[in-house]
Amino acid sequence: MRITIYLLFCLILLSCGASQKVTNYSNKPYSEKINDAIFENFAAEPLSKKYGNVRAVKIIYVLKSAKMYYINNAFAIYHHDFTEKYFNNNQGLNVFNENNYSDNPNREYFLGNINYYPETKQYIFELSASDEMGIENIEKFYNLIVSSVETTRKISLMLNSNRLLDMKAELEKKMPVTDPSVLYKNLKYQAIANFEAEGRLIFVEDITKLTTPLKRTDIVVLKNTPLQIPILSGLIVNEFQTPLSHVSILGQNRKIPIFAYRNSFDNSELRKLEGQLIKLTVTDTNFIIKKIEFLSPTNNTRKRYLLKEPEFVDSLIDTKFIDIKSANIVGNKAAMFGELHFLSKQATFKIPESSFAIPFHYYQQHIEKSGAQALIQNLLAKLQTNPDADYTIDLQNIRNAIENFVVDPKIVAKINTRLQKSPYRTFRFRSSTNAEDAPGFSGAGLYDSKTVDLDSEKKTISRAMQKVWASLWNDYAFNERVYFNMDQTNCVMGILVHRSFPDEAVNGVAITKNLYRNDYPGFVINAQFGDVSVVSPENDIICDQFICYPEQTDEFYNNTVDVITYSDLFQSNLSGNKLTMSIDEIKNLASQLEKIKRYFSRKIKYYGTYASFGMDIEFKLSKDRRELYIKQARVFND
Repeated sequence: MRITIYLLFCLILLSCGASQKVTNYSNKPYSEKINDAIFENFAAEPLSKKYGNVRAVKIIYVLKSAKMYYINNAFAIYHHDFTEKYFNNNQGLNVFNENNYSDNPNREYFLGNINYYPETKQYIFELSASDEMGIENIEKFYNLIVSSVETTRKISLMLNSNRLLDMKAELEKKMPVTDPSVLYKNLKYQAIANFEAEGRLIFVEDITKLTTPLKRTDIVVLKNTPLQIPILSGLIVNEFQTPLSHVSILGQNRKIPIFAYRNSFDNSELRKLEGQLIKLTVTDTNFIIKKIEFLSPTNNTRKRYLLKEPEFVDSLIDTKFIDIKSANIVGNKAAMFGELHFLSKQATFKIPESSFAIPFHYYQQHIEKSGAQALIQNLLAKLQTNPDADYTIDLQNIRNAIENFVVDPKIVAKINTRLQKSPYRTFRFRSSTNAEDAPGFSGAGLYDSKTVDLDSEKKTISRAMQKVWASLWNDYAFNERVYFNMDQTNCVMGILVHRSFPDEAVNGVAITKNLYRNDYPGFVINAQFGDVSVVSPENDIICDQFICYPEQTDEFYNNTVDVITYSDLFQSNLSGNKLTMSIDEIKNLASQLEKIKRYFSRKIKYYGTYASFGMDIEFKLSKDRRELYIKQARVFND
């Protein structure tokens, strides 16, 4: 027997009685009024998939004829297309955008969407985030929509841009408005990794306290989301995730289905299938779970992931002498950091000061003298004959050997001398392996970084080196490399050193591509006040999430900030708005991101379009002067 569960249910449209007459509108290109049946026939997913499970109908109001048009998506996907087909508008797209998303006399149309959110049962009127329509015309457009829609439900305006958020007090006097953060918090479903898999449905409250290891064939519902996830077939979490959370990156890299569904751990429908075999499919708008009788045969053999044989250089290396070709000496993170150092001289961002790399040589020297190398070789030999065995004890023995052996005092003295010359007293010692930050293998969150405080007896140079080196053989890191069929013979650890940021105004992560609309301009930004993490926030704290555009893209997008949600930790920034950064800061960030993207697109082999090429970039604004620092750049693997 097969059971299908749609926990998101089908699309619920405008409130209508069961006896309403159903008419086929599929052959109509547009309607001047709209009701439930027309909406259902005309609607489609919005072009930008910022939120899951949304249906949208495009609207055009023609100023000259004073007529409203609700567009059938089957006939025209874009507003511009519709005007070409039905009004013989022969303006090019650039002229159309310039005239009709501005507040000038050349405007011919009001353009917008009506979006329906089944989970919250809301109708929301939405303008393009780039539309500069003034309050008077927004009010006029809104009233025209209300008068032409047959519904008993309230229609509200989405405050989806920095401009509209700044106008909130005035707008809400004239019409109902929807705050993007309130909408975001009330949504129940979020697609994280759109794949499908089969497995046994298991519920786990605390993955760190399990006494029986999870199996690769398990699909797990988690009450709390830990930083590291074992190898699984699929994952269901309670908390919504940012695009660069470790869970999101894990799902994309492993190609396994993952979604967030609020209160999923206590969901009665899911609980009915606990312990049973299921097939899980995740899409942008919903998930489907089917009960199955047995698991289909699968081929889990991945292509062998080979690492180049490392080179060993017996010297600390200043960042200015490091580039992408140095990855085989200092690791991928340090190599990319060296490229950022070069690029920063031509841009208006900084990199953390007092930076240098501790190359692979010192790690290799340490593991050979400590006896860890022999343990590693023994482990990898056993792995060849039994890849599915539990190597927890072997890995612990390797880490113990690394952490309990004294670091060569000569190299500690060299590092100390260098740090003492710096104006800073605290430093980050960051993992930089040849098995992370690479095309096809991100390795985000697998390895440890440590802080060194020159005035502390505990946060010492030697202790930080031991901990970072040992993290190469963490259980999760090792198992992830096994999952990707990586040859670990040449797996080594370098360390990137730079000054730390005990205080910062903003920290964030950016992706230099539009994740919500394929091959379309836009950078996705996640930002938060202070040092509160955007990739693994505690207590489900929400950060700023928005899309911004570099000035080089198109004048249409200048000053546009498309807001998805903003931080729970709201505190007025320099502009007094609700986002963590001012508009000028966001514009500068977007401009620098474009420079970084263009630079690395020439450095890294990539076979897609420029729009689809993404870099995953960590940034900060310093505490006092709010200067932009770029901390890390790596290829975004999706």
